[in-house]
Amino acid sequence: MFIKPGNQHMVQIASARLRATIIAATCLLCTLPVLAASDTKTETEKRTNNLFYSEILFHLYQQKYFATLTDLRVAEKKHPILYQGDDPELLLSGLAVSYGLYDLADQALQQLVSADKPQKTRDIAWFYTAKLRFLQGDLDAAEQALTNIQHSLPEAREGERLNLLVDVYRGRGQLDKARTVMDEFEGKTTWRYYALYNIGVSLVRVGKLDDGTALLKKVGRLRDEDEEIKSLADRANLALGYAYFAKGMGKEATSYFRQVRLEGPFSNQALLGLGWAHTVEENYQQALVPWFELKARHAINPTVQESLITIPHILERMKKPKLAVSHYKQAINTLEGALTSLDKIILKTRSGEFLRVLKPGVVDGESDWPWDLTALPDIDAGPYLTQLLQTREFQSAFEDYRTLIFLEYVLKDWHERLPAFMTSVKARADAFKNTSQRVAKQQFEKRNADIERQYAAIQEKLKRIENSKSAMALATVEESSTLKKLDALEAQVKRGGAENSDVLLQRIRALRGQITWSVTRDYAVRRWDLRETFDQLGESLAELHALRENLDSVEKTAPKSFNNYEPRFAQLNRRLEKLIPRIELVAAKQETRLQTLALNELVRRQRVLEQQIARARFSLVRLYDSISASQKPLAPAGGSPDSPAAETSPDAAPAPPEPPRDTTAPSQSLPQPPATQ
Repeated sequence: MFIKPGNQHMVQIASARLRATIIAATCLLCTLPVLAASDTKTETEKRTNNLFYSEILFHLYQQKYFATLTDLRVAEKKHPILYQGDDPELLLSGLAVSYGLYDLADQALQQLVSADKPQKTRDIAWFYTAKLRFLQGDLDAAEQALTNIQHSLPEAREGERLNLLVDVYRGRGQLDKARTVMDEFEGKTTWRYYALYNIGVSLVRVGKLDDGTALLKKVGRLRDEDEEIKSLADRANLALGYAYFAKGMGKEATSYFRQVRLEGPFSNQALLGLGWAHTVEENYQQALVPWFELKARHAINPTVQESLITIPHILERMKKPKLAVSHYKQAINTLEGALTSLDKIILKTRSGEFLRVLKPGVVDGESDWPWDLTALPDIDAGPYLTQLLQTREFQSAFEDYRTLIFLEYVLKDWHERLPAFMTSVKARADAFKNTSQRVAKQQFEKRNADIERQYAAIQEKLKRIENSKSAMALATVEESSTLKKLDALEAQVKRGGAENSDVLLQRIRALRGQITWSVTRDYAVRRWDLRETFDQLGESLAELHALRENLDSVEKTAPKSFNNYEPRFAQLNRRLEKLIPRIELVAAKQETRLQTLALNELVRRQRVLEQQIARARFSLVRLYDSISASQKPLAPAGGSPDSPAAETSPDAAPAPPEPPRDTTAPSQSLPQPPATQ
């Protein structure tokens, strides 16, 4: 259910202070008044609840995780989602884990793992529980939660479960158990590749080079169009290269370094390592090839800087002192230029440039900038901070900082919108009052009573007609009028005594008979139509009664939303005014922390450059002395530990970069909102 992108481990989540701020902000939103309409538990309410959940999912799929979390908390308090099974609780628990709200997540998960829940729900809840316990460092509890899962997880989550189990075993040093888990992976999934890589690196670190090689080679041989898989393969080959170089096995190390892509993100480290691997076999001429390629790249990169002083050292080994002098001079000039640039970069960083790049230019209702830093900032200091940006300490601090910036925006936005919301509620209260007065003036009750009396009279009349079966009672208005005219005409003819009165009376009786016969003939049809019309009138009257009941309910419940709203708004306003300065203070401290981390790394690089320049100058002076004294080169490889030659020998030269660390698949990073079952 976690779907959030990124390349850092989930352990890089908010600090305790940040978690407290998130809880405070979430609880604040949950207290905002929601105007009620009716408490009637009907199908209409069911549709309304689905609408609330649809809005929550809308925010979720737009990656508006904070809005999703707060909507769920509001629904919990104001509009319980009754018709979506356990999905809302699973969604809430997953988001709570991602935001570091461990207490909230634990409370929700404990309810979901109970025996009365469906197995699918329990499995997903155990999955989240395992993640939660892993983040809390309780590896035993994490393993127990993972073993409680009975294989009903969605296919996309099964690989993640196995990868998490591998991490648990690795964390406890149980690498044999971790390797047995690999047999449970189905298909060629990204999770399997990450697990292979991590187990392989762990095996190499504990001295099991052959076992680690067997796993890392599987990753290093991957060929895929996905850039993530390509990078993982490069990391595996790089790790193998440095592992074999550390064992003095240059030929094997060379074969792995050569498999790293020349244009990939790890090419600089691979080129540097490839040169060192050749020196193990004393293939100095071949060692220069990758280092000259590295030298041609941007000098701001630390690996390029290292190659600058390594090349003349190897030229000394090859007994080419004059060429070594030339390269030492080039190295000194280049490194001095890099040092000058670095001094300016440090001044810019102290002035706040680094923080200005990290801070988003625009923060909206749910900011779209990333929650982890997967690319170098577009500043001069970027290449110098590569190693820093890869550390968990910086990633965690960076994540905290951006979350604080977002929460600061949210609280200030609420504070700005609160007066408008107060005005809106007051307008609704006034509108309700005016509507109530209009309804009262329309004398709805009296008119309703009159309609009911008329309905009862019609009902009584219909009963009499049906009981007496009097067809003429169903005559139309026109037919009744015609019959009355015929009666009047008949009476007039009888009074006049005209000669043709018999003929006229006969015609009148014929017309009356025709009308009477027509009404009598259609009696059944007319009675059916009248009954149907009467029933429809009854249904309309019932709807009228229901509307009246709803109106009565609104008249009783709506004022509860308006009563005492001014004190509630005042209380919310005071809470916001207290929270905003607090979060501003914490954000400022976090800015200071990030800047300190960056400056410390830059100063460290500054010292390394100064040491490299000093070593290059010392070696240059020594070479000048040797040449001027017409001595053949030069210092032996086994000189005293304090001599420059010893410092720059392959064994004593600056250590090559460490093999890549464990890495974690992207779907374990923040914020990772759960999807529905």
